[in-house]
Amino acid sequence: MRSKKYTRASELAVKRLIPQSDLDAAQIAVDAARAGVTAQQATVEQTQAAVRQSEASVDQTEVNVAHTIITAPIDGIVIQRSVDVGQTVAASLQSPTLFVIAADLTTL
Repeated sequence: MRSKKYTRASELAVKRLIPQSDLDAAQIAVDAARAGVTAQQATVEQTQAAVRQSEASVDQTEVNVAHTIITAPIDGIVIQRSVDVGQTVAASLQSPTLFVIAADLTTL
């Protein structure tokens, strides 16, 4: 990857129409441009990796949400609730009573 400025400076340096310092300056500009491109490519790759990581985090959160849904084994009406919304339920040797459900209130 050579710039037009470097190519022109190189042609003029061969004919000894410009000093070597001008050719060196043109070469430094080319090297700096290459370094800038490489740095930007690294930034793009880093950003793409961050996007993939965020997508994985979203997927994990969706799995966690799916595991938090509590479903009743029967249809009925909740007549007693022993936990509040958002409360953490710890698993223990005995399963705690979270809700008392009446299957059919007409038979009470």
